[in-house]
Amino acid sequence: FLFLAVDWNRKGGQIALQTIEKLAYMGYDVKLKVVGCAPPRDSEVLEVIPFLNKNIKHEYNQLKEILYDSSFLFVPTRAECYGIVFCEASAYGLPSITTDTGGVTSVVKDGINGYALPIDASVEDYIKVIEPLINNKEKLKSLKLSSRKRYEKEINWENWGEKFKDIVNRI
Repeated sequence: FLFLAVDWNRKGGQIALQTIEKLAYMGYDVKLKVVGCAPPRDSEVLEVIPFLNKNIKHEYNQLKEILYDSSFLFVPTRAECYGIVFCEASAYGLPSITTDTGGVTSVVKDGINGYALPIDASVEDYIKVIEPLINNKEKLKSLKLSSRKRYEKEINWENWGEKFKDIVNRI
């Protein structure tokens, strides 16, 4: 699981960590790879990588490898206007597990490129969504494929540019 954020608290880091710890306690071989911020406590399920600057080639390449090697983006954000990170995850065929807040659900569509749970969702609620995906490799593979397709068809910069151009032309 990848937690890609610079703000641990606002992006729901504690919920992500507690969920992964509980899954590990249940016997699942899971880790939470945190990129971009430092959690306030240590855990056996954590791997922490400092902020990676996409403008520095070797750091960008490292970030791409992390995205390719992850199974999920897990950012149960507390506040979000849109969430470019969810588009980036879909570009790598990475389903997002997140929160239905702000504009997140304009990017993350349940069952297509991830799942957005209510803001008051508990660790157990996240586990109810994640566990069936861990246990069903075909379902996870299908979700990964549909995540990439959603990126290709809708949530990429080229598509955004075309929509913006249409709006400007109408004005």
